[in-house]
Amino acid sequence: MGFLQAQHKEGRSFPSLKEASASISVACMEATDGGVHLGRKHSVKQFLKSVRQQAPVGPKKAAAPEYEDLARLYEEVWRFGPNSALCLGHLKEKLLLLLIMDLAARPSDLMCIYRILSGRHSQIRFEGKDMSLRYFWPKEVMPGSSRRNATNTYFSTWVKVSATKPETLNTVAVMKEFLQQSSDPSLFQKVHIHQLEGEFQPLLYARFLHGKFLKASVDHCSNVVQAGIDRCEMGAMKTCHVRGASTSKIVQLVPEALPLAMGLGRWTEKTMFVQHYQAPVKGTWKPVPKSARTNAQQILRWGFKPTPPPHVTAHDYEQGPAFWVGKKIGTTGKIVQYDDGDYILASGKKLVHWDLMQHISSAREASGR
Repeated sequence: MGFLQAQHKEGRSFPSLKEASASISVACMEATDGGVHLGRKHSVKQFLKSVRQQAPVGPKKAAAPEYEDLARLYEEVWRFGPNSALCLGHLKEKLLLLLIMDLAARPSDLMCIYRILSGRHSQIRFEGKDMSLRYFWPKEVMPGSSRRNATNTYFSTWVKVSATKPETLNTVAVMKEFLQQSSDPSLFQKVHIHQLEGEFQPLLYARFLHGKFLKASVDHCSNVVQAGIDRCEMGAMKTCHVRGASTSKIVQLVPEALPLAMGLGRWTEKTMFVQHYQAPVKGTWKPVPKSARTNAQQILRWGFKPTPPPHVTAHDYEQGPAFWVGKKIGTTGKIVQYDDGDYILASGKKLVHWDLMQHISSAREASGR
């Protein structure tokens, strides 16, 4: 109880408190063979009820009458640049934005992914050019829940993420790069999972404390996504609307792809999607070609158009440090080195990828190119 009160004083949202309460309650119940069930304690129930009653009406209460096209958010992700030109923090943001759209996921779902790549408890499987993921104890497999869309006691059903074009927006490639760069056990916290009898590293991290990066919170993931949405100026869209926007776009563009959308959302009943998530998506598109109609992630990217700065081609923008280091950029100077997300000029000035592209744009405009 004291832990929940302390978290509440630190500004944690009601969903975060509820998730923490459920996790602690389940852990205690397992440890005591059902003898202690904190979630049923009157004091805990009354505290959570009080927090919920005092919380402002959240965005989920204001159902979106129509969604903005997520192609705009994919464009924002594209502006990050190629994976090779990003520091680990920016690579994490890029992956988070891609996953929440490609998986039609809740922020809390992403907290349920751990780096278990093999064995019967695996959660991430690479299958040729594609990958599949599943969640450990997400909402639909919580004890006491009536939901049935799970593979067993602990895991959700598998969700497929197909390779896509352009490569800069290929979530499978971003995931591989991110895992490679952020799996050092001396730097990244592992979490003990009693049910799986071991310690595992969460997929996403946030704060750096006591020499290690700690598991990201639901609020952190939600805030990263909302910041991306706000940069795109997508009206009243909120993080909680992405789940419906993704699945609605798939069905709107390719009606026969309803099973793909249902699989992403992990819904067992069509009525749940139709009544609570489906809404019109703004935009007009050319028909999706037959070759892409079975690839949910490629359908979501339909209508995406890269918009690099003037005088910079999309091909130029997608080139990484290996291409740009050694080149002189007008009066900006020569790029002499690349280091952890920064292009370093001869003058010592540092530029991240999107800033470098703006300098190239200005230099080409000045030269009349």
